[in-house]
Amino acid sequence: MKLPAFEKLVPNYPVGHDAENVKKDIGGNVDADWITNTCVIRISKAFNYAGHKRWQIPNASDDGLSTVSGKDRLQYAFRVQEFIDFLRDTYGSPQVIKSGNAISREPFRGFTGIIAWRVNGWTDATGHFTLWDGQRGLYEGDHTYFDFPTKRPDGGGPWLTRADSH
Repeated sequence: MKLPAFEKLVPNYPVGHDAENVKKDIGGNVDADWITNTCVIRISKAFNYAGHKRWQIPNASDDGLSTVSGKDRLQYAFRVQEFIDFLRDTYGSPQVIKSGNAISREPFRGFTGIIAWRVNGWTDATGHFTLWDGQRGLYEGDHTYFDFPTKRPDGGGPWLTRADSH
């Protein structure tokens, strides 16, 4: 299956809100106190509203993708490694993978798609997901993820899967 076009993901990807506002906007079970990190939820919203049911996030299932429902009754994933696995299993291997202590942006420049970093040392997340516009992540908060030491899980990190244009 092909990823949704980058241009279909961007309009529904929350970029300007802090985590609390993202949770309130989506509502339902997403707006829970125990959810403190919303990067995968943001990507889930972009997928859910990309214009075709085939791209919507599936309900939590045996495939290992944990989800919660929003007030729109759609499903929102919330764990970085599970979403990396979901993307790889559903859409194939990433096109660009790098790991190490400080990683250059250069291998990622000029590509658009979904980027993930696997980061050590956090208590509320194992990394970060965002949409990548060819130069930067659309939502990186106050972090510079390319400067973080990253680990290479199954499938890598930073990890870029290009969203195909349709």
